[in-house]
Amino acid sequence: PDEQEQQVRQFVTRLIKFRRQQADFLATSQLTWTIDGHCLILTRTDVEQTIQGR
Repeated sequence: PDEQEQQVRQFVTRLIKFRRQQADFLATSQLTWTIDGHCLILTRTDVEQTIQGR
């Protein structure tokens, strides 16, 4: 696989792990998802709380 595809796969793997870790948080929230480089930013719109997954 080329480098970009590899990066996408790594990102998706991290996203899945992150979702598992934050399952309760995600289940009760309206979220804005932003991909900033390799950093995933989730913003809770109800309380304006932001957490980052790397």
